[in-house]
Amino acid sequence: MKKLLTLLALLVGFVSPAFAQITFDENGNSNPSLNFSVATDPLTGVHTLEYTFLDSSITTGDLRLTEPGTGDSDLLRFEQPNGPGTFVKLFVYSLTDDGVDSLADTVATLPSLQATQLTLAETGTEAGPNGIFPYTPTAGEPGFDTSHEFQNYNFISDPAVPEASTWLAAALAAGLLTVQVVRTKAFSKRLERRWS
Repeated sequence: MKKLLTLLALLVGFVSPAFAQITFDENGNSNPSLNFSVATDPLTGVHTLEYTFLDSSITTGDLRLTEPGTGDSDLLRFEQPNGPGTFVKLFVYSLTDDGVDSLADTVATLPSLQATQLTLAETGTEAGPNGIFPYTPTAGEPGFDTSHEFQNYNFISDPAVPEASTWLAAALAAGLLTVQVVRTKAFSKRLERRWS
């Protein structure tokens, strides 16, 4: 029986995933849920979106994202300022060239890059979703996790934009709700007058 349990434990160890993933965007949404805030990046002095999570040791550095045909788009900066076994700070920068609609939209041009850097093209369409799905760093690349706790990062730069029919349905529902509220108030006033 003891040998069977040992064998079962070994099999479960081989079948279980060797790594997990973090999915996050430019507005503080993440899975698993990470702490986030708008904070100052100590390397630039710029206030931008910062995610924090505890990790044993990661490779610090910058992941620069480009949009095909248009150039720079986003910067994911991995920092672990207090050394291994402490909180990782993941700063997210996004260019403001298409307006400011997220917590990460903070710079007109990307800041200077750290010594450890990698440039990748975003995947997906401009209509969304786009970003990088997944980013799996290898040894020496920004965000590489030596403990293998988080090896996949999914960054959503632009979420999918609802189709026109979705907006029309939402507007129709809001209109019907407004009509119902007005009718309910009018009915309530008639009842008050009748019973007064």
